Amino acid sequence: MLDSTGQFALDGFYVREHGGPVHEGEAEDRHAAVYSGRLQRSNLTLSIRLPDEGTVVGPFSATHGQRGTLLKCL
Repeated sequence: MLDSTGQFALDGFYVREHGGPVHEGEAEDRHAAVYSGRLQRSNLTLSIRLPDEGTVVGPFSATHGQRGTLLKCL
């Protein structure tokens, strides 16, 4: 749900990936997370806060109708 200013916050989980294959029986690097941001017209901003580490992933932005680019570290 967006508030009256277009902001949102949602609890969830974040799973950090790593390079290379995932090994059988390997535990996920899973963290409780708070996803928050703002939708303003066609623009979305998003940040992911990991309370257990005290870190923030992002911010990220996207614009409706524009092609996005996803880059992954090698």
